[in-house]
Amino acid sequence: MPYVLVFNIFIWLICFGILLLISKYAIDRVSLSRKWAYLFLIMSYAQGLLFSLTFPIPITFFNYFPLLYTPVPVAVMFSIFYFFLFLALLNIYNVFSNKTNVKVEDFVDNDTKEYIVKIWNLKPEQIKIIVYDDGNCPNVQREISKGNLIIHVGKNFLKLVNKSELLFTLSHEVAHYKSRDYRILFVVVMMGYLIFTCFVGELTSALIVTNAIYFVITTFVLYILGIMILHYLFWYEELSADYYGAEKIKSIQSFESFFQIKEFFQPDHGLLFDLIFYDHPSSERRLQNIKKIREES
Repeated sequence: MPYVLVFNIFIWLICFGILLLISKYAIDRVSLSRKWAYLFLIMSYAQGLLFSLTFPIPITFFNYFPLLYTPVPVAVMFSIFYFFLFLALLNIYNVFSNKTNVKVEDFVDNDTKEYIVKIWNLKPEQIKIIVYDDGNCPNVQREISKGNLIIHVGKNFLKLVNKSELLFTLSHEVAHYKSRDYRILFVVVMMGYLIFTCFVGELTSALIVTNAIYFVITTFVLYILGIMILHYLFWYEELSADYYGAEKIKSIQSFESFFQIKEFFQPDHGLLFDLIFYDHPSSERRLQNIKKIREES
């Protein structure tokens, strides 16, 4: 292996490590000020630039665009990938760093489970509910295992909700489980956006004299737009799960009271900011969406 290549990889790893540490530092302080969220956004973009400008991408797909300024789609897609990957890895780390999370218990409220199974027309073996120690972060998580749904309900979460609110939460998670076609839509949109960035790179090379400033502006705008599109898809899935989850249990009140609990309330920071930084719509938007059931009934 040429010494120059080894040196380049070594420098890349150092830069990558520095950006990771800055990203972690920024994420840990997001609750203090918006500036830390913006810093993480920039660090994710820097990862995309670092990758696209230091590694050749030998993918024959790009041969369909002979004039393509290849770093454009590569920088954009890798920046978006890093933005979501880092948050996912950080969440996984936070979950497993709490050793109490390995202690799980069976969900003993059989009446509640039977009710959910009945209204969603499920087989009892298709859904399993377990209780885990959620520490200081009351939460409910879902998992798909061998085609079946496993809902992890936190102990502290159970202390905060009443029976009707718990029913809504479980129904909401089942609604996610039922909307499997959404994953296909997600993949199609991602592929479509990749092709769109390729066309932008092609036009950039064919019509405009490329330079560093234009490259940064173009890729950063496409990066932000891509995050907003993906978050909008997440919002759509979340709002659909709210709608169908509440519709199944025939109780709007349980949905509305759920967001009166301060631990679950997500404030509205404005459409643009929320679409960039949040994969869930604000509580206010979710409440507005659910009112459709009341109007239709």
